[in-house]
Amino acid sequence: MSILRESTDGGDITTDHHDQQENLGPTSILEPSVEVLLLRARLAKLEGQISSTSSCASFELLDFVGDAADTSDNEPGKIAEHEGGNESAAVDHLLLSSTELHEKEELDQTKEESKNTKESVDKKHEEQMAELLREEMKEQRETDVAELEEQKLSNANKFAEIEQKNALQQENVVKLEKDQNEQQLNIGPNRWDSAACHPDLALSEPARMIVRGKGWGSVIAEKPVSKNPYFEVRILRNTSTILVGLATKQMPLDREFVGAHKGTYAYVSDGTFWSNEVEGTSHYNGRPRIGGKPPFGVGDVVGCGINLKNGQIIYTKNGKRLDTDGLFVNSAANLSPCVTLWGSRAKIEANFGPNFQFNISDGI
Repeated sequence: MSILRESTDGGDITTDHHDQQENLGPTSILEPSVEVLLLRARLAKLEGQISSTSSCASFELLDFVGDAADTSDNEPGKIAEHEGGNESAAVDHLLLSSTELHEKEELDQTKEESKNTKESVDKKHEEQMAELLREEMKEQRETDVAELEEQKLSNANKFAEIEQKNALQQENVVKLEKDQNEQQLNIGPNRWDSAACHPDLALSEPARMIVRGKGWGSVIAEKPVSKNPYFEVRILRNTSTILVGLATKQMPLDREFVGAHKGTYAYVSDGTFWSNEVEGTSHYNGRPRIGGKPPFGVGDVVGCGINLKNGQIIYTKNGKRLDTDGLFVNSAANLSPCVTLWGSRAKIEANFGPNFQFNISDGI
């Protein structure tokens, strides 16, 4: 409208247009850029994403806009020419800075959350391991205490068992001593029976303990082994054979010797047992003989007896018991101590108790 008016008046159109353009130019160029800047700054502030970096970016953009304004005063044509490009560059710069800041903050936040999560997991794992260790230590202590109590109880039981065994052993010792004393007391006086002595044998009077041989023959004691279950004979002299054993009163004194007669038993000086039939025995005139036993001679003490509880025959030499496994008498009721002497110079001395070399409590 103004152009038409000026043309009609015939004035200077170029000058008037330049003046109008000079007045309008800055407003049309600067105002959109400032509005965009303020809008973006307000948006960043509302989102809480403006940092020192974003402030710098805003200041750079303001400087950029300021430079553009200064330039527009001198070069209005260039500003008008580049108006669209400058606004677009400023907006792109601002958006890029805001996006980068947002992504950086998200990355930092993710890292922080990951760090916190890892610390939380590590702490929880440490707590779990500590709790597990405490539980294991508690279980181990309980196990140790239980084992210790069990060991104490086991030791107490063992000590009680040992004490019980010791008491039982002591009781057995007392019983054995009592039995031995009773057996010693029960052994009454015994001696060789002059009525059951071969004429070729001589008895020492009045004890009748010593027997001397003038030929050969046997002698039997007055009392049976049921009254005196054990006796010993010391060999004082020997020129041939001596037999120590058990015989019945019915055994002939002049025709047979102890052990050879049926129902009699003997330990012979040559180291043989004449006894009942057992495995490994030989025979002499139909009588079982067991060889390989210790022989005896002058100075030796030979013992003979019966275990009245089971009927086993007992032979001893110098206080030591010999092996008589399997040797038993049928009946001890009619058996009495007996010796048979072969040789004119044989001599023995009997001991009917109670003091023997052999401890009769070991088997009588």
